[in-house]
Amino acid sequence: MNIRYKSDLYASHIQVRIPEEKDRKQYAFQMLEKNTIPGVLEAEERIEEGEAWLYLDVTGKISLQQEFKDREMELEEMTDIFRQLIAVFEELRNYLLTDRFILAEPEFIYRDLETEKLSVAVLPWERKEEQGLRKLAEFFLEKMNPKDENGINTAYLFYKQQSNPNFSLYRFLPAMERENILKRQKKKEKEKGDFGEAAAINFSEERALWDEEIIPEREGKKKKKKGFFSWLFSRKKEINPEYDLSADADIGNDEINELSGCPETVFFEEYKEEWALQWKEKGRTRTAPLKELPLTVGKLKGEVSVIMEHSSVSRIHCRFLEHDGGIGVMDMNSTNGTWLNGMRLKSGEILGIAKNDEIRVGKVRIFVV
Repeated sequence: MNIRYKSDLYASHIQVRIPEEKDRKQYAFQMLEKNTIPGVLEAEERIEEGEAWLYLDVTGKISLQQEFKDREMELEEMTDIFRQLIAVFEELRNYLLTDRFILAEPEFIYRDLETEKLSVAVLPWERKEEQGLRKLAEFFLEKMNPKDENGINTAYLFYKQQSNPNFSLYRFLPAMERENILKRQKKKEKEKGDFGEAAAINFSEERALWDEEIIPEREGKKKKKKGFFSWLFSRKKEINPEYDLSADADIGNDEINELSGCPETVFFEEYKEEWALQWKEKGRTRTAPLKELPLTVGKLKGEVSVIMEHSSVSRIHCRFLEHDGGIGVMDMNSTNGTWLNGMRLKSGEILGIAKNDEIRVGKVRIFVV
């Protein structure tokens, strides 16, 4: 295929050369050009220098290849991709189109930066080569977090089965989900049994150690001690990653309860709802609550949640999203970079944030308050 990419201030497109032998009045061409199909990139035919091109609109979207360029994938993310692909297959069936029209390679599967919904590239003619799912399977194997045992096993199983002529993603997904639910249950039961006395800590002694800890503040401000409860929660998470922080919601200053039981309510989820981003713009203080995630920052109106018009800010600069039970920030391949407490994030990298952190978006300084 003859493919090229075009991007300007207004829009971004994948351009696919339409072979001369294709009849552009055929049913598939009409369906794609005249209908907005959920989960399918909008298509438009254009003639340039006597050649016919199909323009696929990817404005405000990022491909899976770009999204996972510098970060690993988790099983839940791969499962979500499977679910959304099946939904696209169903939509295509409504228009009497099959999955043979889909470009299933990771560079042609896009995620909307605002809604996180997938959109795939669909051509108005069936492909002869059957390599889309194979390349997607190789991509999953390469990007899956090596520490995610269930994820690695599932990605490998998908890689093996997708080459079978009778392979069905419709049947693979439910079987995969059932298997992983059982594995997660067994893992939790094992961790619960292994926790025991080895995980117990004398928090009185640990607090004495904490009292000696001092962390540097931003330049020009006095140093202060690390918040004890923030420190305490991080210690418990080190001991048991599955520990529910809400168990300590009623801890007092004079005594520390022992680790026991995990209430259903999650203390951290309630706590983070009060967080917000705060920065100066044209002499005024602006605030953006971090209640509704994901929240995208940039200067492209209509495509981002928070508009920053500073010249150093990219059109779609960075994104705040759910991450490891808290909130994280991800750089969206910005020109001038996203910085967390003086450390620059790689494109697509996600780092967790905390209150009082400083995030620099280009040259704009933002504080988590």
